[in-house]
Amino acid sequence: MVLYTNKEYPAPYFEIEKGLFLLHHLVSGIAGSDIEKYLPQSTFHTFYKKFWMDDENYKRINKIVNDALTNMFSNIKLRILSARKNNPDLFKHITLILDGHDSRINYTDTDLDRSRLYSYKFKKNGLRTQFAAHINDMIIFVSKSEFCSDSSDGSMFLNMKLYNKMNENDTLAVDGGYTLFITQFIELANEKGYEFSNDNFVYPIRKNINENITITEEHFNNNKSIVKMDNIKFYNLQFRVACLLKNINKFVELFNVPILPHHKLWHSNNFEFPIEKKLIDVVVSNNKQNKDKFDRMMQLQNNLLNMAISDNTMAVDDTESNHSQGSESDNDVPNFNERTRKRRRNIKGKQRSTASYEIESIIGHIKENDAYLFQTYSNEDNSWLSIDMFNQKDLLKAYIEEHNLSIL
Repeated sequence: MVLYTNKEYPAPYFEIEKGLFLLHHLVSGIAGSDIEKYLPQSTFHTFYKKFWMDDENYKRINKIVNDALTNMFSNIKLRILSARKNNPDLFKHITLILDGHDSRINYTDTDLDRSRLYSYKFKKNGLRTQFAAHINDMIIFVSKSEFCSDSSDGSMFLNMKLYNKMNENDTLAVDGGYTLFITQFIELANEKGYEFSNDNFVYPIRKNINENITITEEHFNNNKSIVKMDNIKFYNLQFRVACLLKNINKFVELFNVPILPHHKLWHSNNFEFPIEKKLIDVVVSNNKQNKDKFDRMMQLQNNLLNMAISDNTMAVDDTESNHSQGSESDNDVPNFNERTRKRRRNIKGKQRSTASYEIESIIGHIKENDAYLFQTYSNEDNSWLSIDMFNQKDLLKAYIEEHNLSIL
């Protein structure tokens, strides 16, 4: 199961760094603007958007997460055995628990009626999502997310279509908000060919009077984190990825899965995911090359400073530069105007030639002394030719007409 690094994401950071930023943002509850303390927010948003909102990547992650939640942590036999081991005596048959979760959001779609977002739990904007967990606290089924005022627990429960996810040996525990919809669920399931009855449900579940809530329940009730978003489906994907990460953490803890050396490779200095050499590799390579050059030159300079040498040995021999300033023959390369004069002499020399040439294309022209010279290209040469040196008259005629040259 690979959620990250099947491709390179934009921004000049290591892939491991970008992945950790995405993970930190997902699980810490911080707003995107708070990422500014680590890197520019605009940079973070660039690879955040590519990872979560790119259509191809969304489909890929969505499929992986759905398959993992449904099949990776649970099956009917495991649910039954866990219930028998962990549940109180009167609830040994309960294998699944259904509940809803409201999330605070700052929805950036300015065309949306804000009344649709109102959460009675938060007294502010929110989204609601339903999830079913088995007795080991593994979340295995997650509904679509909906605006709080547009939805109810019962209608979302029906739209989860749990009849094609539950086993007929499952018993689902729900609270009082779902009871009016149990009969409708059973009827829908039977129409689809699934054998469910009222025996597959237990309700309501309520805490005893004056019983304190657990630390976990208190955390969810008091969590004030706000998600900023402009598309509900991307929030839902992030919600399911968070559930998947929670399951993995719980699974490791529950079954004492040992942390092996290869699990901690990313802790190593200079660790990077195995991807093709792209932007970050170029940046890092250039940095390394510059560092190597710096080290070599510093070493050479230090060696020089440590040598016992006199001032005379460091004198520059400038005898070659004492020539006449008017002479150009001693230059290592010709001056620009000298190169131009040589080219013109070559042109004039070729103009006097009576040979004819087989050429592939004409790539330019100039006019000298009321006559046109054409720059041509062939496999053997790149030459300047006069009109009378062409064999391919049709090629020359087409070029003259294309460039509107006045040639009699």
